[in-house]
Amino acid sequence: MRSAEFWDLIDVLGGTADEESVARLGERLGGLPARTVEAFGTALDERIDVLAESPAIPEELRYSETAEWFAAAIIAAGRPAYEKARRAHAPFDADDWGFEEAEDLLVVGENILEPVEIELDGVQVEWLSAQRPDEVGDPLDAIDAADPLDAIDPPAEVDALDADWDVGVGTDPQVASAVADLTQARTWRSWFCTQSTRAGVVCVSVEDDAETGLNESGRPAAREYRYAVPVERLLAAADRRAEMRAVLVEAWTAVADSVGWKAPPPDPGRR
Repeated sequence: MRSAEFWDLIDVLGGTADEESVARLGERLGGLPARTVEAFGTALDERIDVLAESPAIPEELRYSETAEWFAAAIIAAGRPAYEKARRAHAPFDADDWGFEEAEDLLVVGENILEPVEIELDGVQVEWLSAQRPDEVGDPLDAIDAADPLDAIDPPAEVDALDADWDVGVGTDPQVASAVADLTQARTWRSWFCTQSTRAGVVCVSVEDDAETGLNESGRPAAREYRYAVPVERLLAAADRRAEMRAVLVEAWTAVADSVGWKAPPPDPGRR
């Protein structure tokens, strides 16, 4: 990567490497070809190596991972700061540099290029309708209705039942498949990474006669969001995996719009 191109990308940080600025850079990199992201990562690593043992690094930080954080903070400040550090014969004052969050800059390209793991605890789909495909399990199928609590093993599965004990909250294997589809798309990997610190629980509830959209039963203050979908939509889908992926995209888009996040990319499987 040409030096000018590298520093143009660094300038996106606005002089500081923190959560917000690195997210901006991640968004920019997410729209570039993979080879450009790789080249940026290589160019960044080379400059980190130059500074990591430089006299500019405060003595108390040398020979530790925080030396790289400090170097990243210097690079984030721009080319003049980097060149000054290269020529330095004495350490910079650590108090003048906010380097605690600069670690994120070191992996911004890597997070975009490599698959990210999305915790399925944060992506829930609950089948609250008794109408469901055969592959959507119902925990109540294995419970003795006369004494349901004794029949649950392990006891934690009680959380998978609704309060009326008549409809089990079905688990759908297509959820993991749909999330896997999204994480294969580089634009979605970039979005997940830049939104990771804001992550909450997005729960899609599949219900009878539901009106599609965010449901007031969610708890935004606790970063828990509920998105309702009519069961008829998923039952009628020729490709449930693709339809589930579309539903998850819609749910995240609705949450992002509601709370002011950057909107996620479109469904990578639909043109």
